[in-house]
Amino acid sequence: MRLLIVALAILMLALAPPVAAGGPSESPPQLYLPARHFWQTQNNCGPTAVAMAASVFGIDVDPQVARWALRPEPDSVGMDASRVDTYVRQLGLAARPRVNGTPDLLRRLLAADVPVLVNQWLTSSQRIEHYRLVLGYDTVARGFYVHDSTYGPYRWVSEADFMALWIPTGRPYVPIYRPNQESAVAAIIGQDWDTPTMYGHAYGRAVDDVWAAPSDAWAWARLGSFAFASGDAATALTAWRAARALGLPQGELWLPGWLAAAALDEGDYAAALGYADQALRRYPAWPGLHYVRGAALLGLGRSAEAAAALRHALELEPSNSAARNMLEGASR
Repeated sequence: MRLLIVALAILMLALAPPVAAGGPSESPPQLYLPARHFWQTQNNCGPTAVAMAASVFGIDVDPQVARWALRPEPDSVGMDASRVDTYVRQLGLAARPRVNGTPDLLRRLLAADVPVLVNQWLTSSQRIEHYRLVLGYDTVARGFYVHDSTYGPYRWVSEADFMALWIPTGRPYVPIYRPNQESAVAAIIGQDWDTPTMYGHAYGRAVDDVWAAPSDAWAWARLGSFAFASGDAATALTAWRAARALGLPQGELWLPGWLAAAALDEGDYAAALGYADQALRRYPAWPGLHYVRGAALLGLGRSAEAAAALRHALELEPSNSAARNMLEGASR
């Protein structure tokens, strides 16, 4: 493990530090936006938070209806934030999923009448991801007001506690707004409106976090995520393996799937297949894992098995164009 840390440390020397997103702007010292509160059903915090955000704009959304648009897989245990914009545009709204947020950024969005979803740990002792809707803040008392679908409406969370729950997940946030607010939202978010730039900044911050706490498994996991999103599969693979070696709490729930994707990008098809098979034992109906498995099998020259895996991916997700194109290539 010590050699692994040293190897990655040498690699990190060449990376630039993070750059803050967005410029300074004036915000009132206290503010909160009115919104309906809904209690969630099992694993439905994400769609419930979206429904609460829509209510800020006077739009009624049933969280259970939203569930099937935002969590369409029958065995889904969470919401993919990338689906939010497509869904809310049907309501006359828009969304921009981002990572690497800051408290000041949240305050400036709220001051522009933009509610913000954040994905954090549920509690400091229950380290599972949970969506909350941020609706207000108080700069004097230093904290935020959130609608929490598990714990209740307008919950006060100190900034210190808020960050303790947000930093481990990579500070993801989703502002929801009317389309005519988009230029204002883009100005607040600043350079991080651009996705590659955003991931580059998040990557730099993750490097700093690992330097500051090299035995923190969550810091290594964040580094893996942002390295992979930045196109650096080699560093991602090293970082995720380090997180695993450090005993990332609950890491076995999702790490094998990410390791499979990174190994596939690196051309290590045997490792990708092994990780995909581990992940599929927990998530047998996840189409992306069947795609990765098929691609790995194809790379190993096992065309018939690859085709079967890719067909399974398409049965689960007919719109998966990558699986369809790869299957057509494998069948030639």
